[in-house]
Amino acid sequence: MTESAFPPFVRDAGEADIPAIRALADRTWRACYPGIISHEQIDYMLARMYAPEKIAAEMLRHEAVYLLVSPANSPGGEPAGFAAFGPGEEPGAVLLHKLYIDPAHQRRGLGRHLLAEIETRARARAAERIVLRVNRHNRHAIAAYLRAGFRVDRDDRADIGGGFAMDDHIMIKAIGG
Repeated sequence: MTESAFPPFVRDAGEADIPAIRALADRTWRACYPGIISHEQIDYMLARMYAPEKIAAEMLRHEAVYLLVSPANSPGGEPAGFAAFGPGEEPGAVLLHKLYIDPAHQRRGLGRHLLAEIETRARARAAERIVLRVNRHNRHAIAAYLRAGFRVDRDDRADIGGGFAMDDHIMIKAIGG
């Protein structure tokens, strides 16, 4: 059977997976964000958001559930992407914190598969919507989220320290309850 005959493999990530998450984030950010944000901001945000102790604390405090996805032909093998989600700021919302696919594996349905898994888990939590932030200039990610049923709700500019800001669309997908 071909790779397309099997769905990608998704599993929960744990502390032992933090190095893989960090490596995926580093590859993805350095390939996708130049031209959208500066190299200095990429370095700053990777150091801030992907410090091992930060990811471990998010996992331990249940602030975020991390998922890893592997292509169909390598279940349990080297992960090709990850996502993190957790409780939203408002009742009935799940916040999608992160979703990144290694550039070598993009456009193969792995992100779509992660989004479907998050939606299933959000419904199990009786969530009514999934909320995310995406850089307003990241047109590839915006297009993917629009195809997945998200809509732009509003724009937000947030100071993140270090002289940097996140200039994002807030996108929402209604999923019912």
